[in-house]
Amino acid sequence: MKNMKVENGITPTVKTYYSEYTFHDIIKYIGEVKTKAVIKWLKEKKLKPKNCLIIGGYITGSFLANNLNTEITLVDIHPQVINLVEKNIEFKIGLDGLRKKWDLIIDTTGIGGIENLNKFYTKAFIIEDPRSDGSDKTIRKIGSKKRLIDSINAKYKAFLYTYGLQSKTSGTMTLTIEVLKNVMNYFFDVEGVLYCMSPFEFYEGMLFKENNFTKFMKKLKKHALIVSSLRPVSCDKVIEKFIKKIKSKVIEIK
Repeated sequence: MKNMKVENGITPTVKTYYSEYTFHDIIKYIGEVKTKAVIKWLKEKKLKPKNCLIIGGYITGSFLANNLNTEITLVDIHPQVINLVEKNIEFKIGLDGLRKKWDLIIDTTGIGGIENLNKFYTKAFIIEDPRSDGSDKTIRKIGSKKRLIDSINAKYKAFLYTYGLQSKTSGTMTLTIEVLKNVMNYFFDVEGVLYCMSPFEFYEGMLFKENNFTKFMKKLKKHALIVSSLRPVSCDKVIEKFIKKIKSKVIEIK
């Protein structure tokens, strides 16, 4: 990140620094971390699925659909998520009418998603665990996917677990907010910084409530951080410091 925008404040004594990182950049980084963990696990298990059913087409689901080298069927109750997918795939609203046998099934629906897949068989089943290293007791209880993982007939069963920032959940938007919260807390303690802010909005409302994909994507391209300071600061280096703490791993259930 080399082209950070800098402006004079109300007077030239104060400068306003804008991160080159956008919200979309942070989301993309997190999505790639999760996707790489899944691909790594598949390679370790020497699994080369010819077909894959992805349940949940939001950020994690769409990143997996874009990057897994196999025939993809994506299922979601929100048809607008297909706009997040960058290649031609089969898209279905709901699980009815799907074939019963798969090489790989991945559930990314998180808290409040599906609870039973007993009509399906798959060689490998991966659930994105909605819980993270900072989840409280209520989230851990409600976010448990034990019933779902017990319901399916699969040779390999595993959780995709994302952690590193003590976030309440592993959701990509939750992690994005956690990154920016940590970055702002960092800058509040930097000498010469007057204030910092992140112009974060309710992006999921734009996509799922307003059904406005164009607005959703446009808003995500905004600068993720703005810092007012008497001294030069590097917004992007601090953002990178915290996003690099985010890790994902696939934990197999023996």
